[in-house]
Amino acid sequence: MRARSLAIVGSLLALWLSLSAGSIVATPSQKVDPSGHEVVFAVPVGKDGVHYEGEQIEMLTWGPAALAIAPDGSFWIADTVSNRLLRYSSSGSALQVIDLTGHAVGISDLEVSSSAIWALDIAATTPGVLRISLDGEITARYELPEYLQREHGLSGIALIDKGDVVIEREGGASIFHLIDMGRAITFAPLEGYMYNGRTYTARSADMRTAHAASGLITYGEFSTAITVPHHLGGLYILGA
Repeated sequence: MRARSLAIVGSLLALWLSLSAGSIVATPSQKVDPSGHEVVFAVPVGKDGVHYEGEQIEMLTWGPAALAIAPDGSFWIADTVSNRLLRYSSSGSALQVIDLTGHAVGISDLEVSSSAIWALDIAATTPGVLRISLDGEITARYELPEYLQREHGLSGIALIDKGDVVIEREGGASIFHLIDMGRAITFAPLEGYMYNGRTYTARSADMRTAHAASGLITYGEFSTAITVPHHLGGLYILGA
């Protein structure tokens, strides 16, 4: 989900909004919705697309939990309800389905590199990260230690340099590099995200202060202050 232009971000937001709304019409043609965002394509709901559950009184509706863009420009969607990963071309054509039945309970985040698919199974009794080959074979499952589980703020995964995966707590407030050394698996804490050999960090305001309105993004030897009129509730790095 990383290096992307503002125009691409707008397109992705429009796509995600259409997923969240449960669009039932698939169309490869590009449109502009009333808000001005460009709609890349719509994904059908049901057998040939994504699934939703909980559409009842006093129940929260839930459905697709994650969206990722592969280096080849294709879109991957975590169809969490049906425990599948769906791949679409940049024009919205269905390309691939990976069934995770028996391998995962509930995928909440997804990343795709040039050599592998990484999926966070956050709903399992012991949450873990799946490493999946591009043709759909489960090649590894890394169970997360107690300090990286839900009760300690587990929120997602991300890719850094060389396609390595990191585990995020509280939206990236702290991150841990997953290192597979064969017989030993370690989770090394990092100061920030590594992109092109440079470390990127985001520090939000101290909410204990009376005027928590400023944060700081640091990238290598450079830094940028972020200031808002009121309180800055969070500051996260999406990519570089």
